[in-house]
Amino acid sequence: MRFVVVCRVLAPVAVALLATACTGSGHSAEGMSSASTVGTVCGQIIQVGGPSGTPNQLVHGVVTLTNVSSGFSYRASSGRPNGYSIEVPAGTYDVIGISLDDYSDGHPMRAYGALPIVVTDGATARANLFVQIR
Repeated sequence: MRFVVVCRVLAPVAVALLATACTGSGHSAEGMSSASTVGTVCGQIIQVGGPSGTPNQLVHGVVTLTNVSSGFSYRASSGRPNGYSIEVPAGTYDVIGISLDDYSDGHPMRAYGALPIVVTDGATARANLFVQIR
């Protein structure tokens, strides 16, 4: 049986980007025992907003997944055009990111998405994150 994770999309135009396959850097979670059940989280950091007519675009950044139960965090780099992909133990995760292409007052801008993400053994969950530009 396959589980499907349904994420709320924060920007309607980003729906087209959701169809992109998860082909990120393929990081795996360190410190997992061979008995651990593992799933994959993948996605992209997408810049939305800006002046009228500005298209959404993929940006570089860092994604942090924090296990809600244990508090243990995993990090992955997200790039253009592939985004990120990381193996983590099955569980529920809060996902946040920062854009390394967008800054506000000299600090990287945070990227947000649907929370939480549920990762199941052998399945892939998508977690796209969005940076809102004014």
